[in-house]
Amino acid sequence: TEVCTTNNHGRGITAEEVLNVLRHDGFFPELNVDYDSVVDVKYQGNRIHIEIIDNEYVRITMRLGFNEGEFDHLILHRMANYVAETVRCIKVILLKEVIVFAVEFFVSGISEFANYYKRYLDIIVESLYRSYRIYQDHETESREGQTEKSCSNTESNLEFMVSPNNQLKS
Repeated sequence: TEVCTTNNHGRGITAEEVLNVLRHDGFFPELNVDYDSVVDVKYQGNRIHIEIIDNEYVRITMRLGFNEGEFDHLILHRMANYVAETVRCIKVILLKEVIVFAVEFFVSGISEFANYYKRYLDIIVESLYRSYRIYQDHETESREGQTEKSCSNTESNLEFMVSPNNQLKS
């Protein structure tokens, strides 16, 4: 199904075209208030950013914020490595107080974006769920006294939750 697009003759895509595709598919996207090349959209309860770079490169991200010291960084690194190894196309970036899940790709036109973007959104959400499972597994191991398999500096009652505004909660 062709969606309403501008004719850029195969030279990539624009934020306006992405907005049109998302609206056509039943989403309620918004142009980011700070960056006119970024579209914000909710997907399965998560706030997602779709950034168009030079009309041909797309970066889809979900950011999870947390307070420094709230989680053990060794476990965060294990989580990031596990997710990056087990989920195709995903990048997991650990920053001081943010975890970024990202999928990046080139597009030649809006039809190509329209055909694949939902798959990329699913990859990001699956990465979040796998991250959650790692923390749950760690919590279970700690309760069962199997701390030698996990990091000894984390609390046994660690709960990994995501608030509506994509903040990690302990």
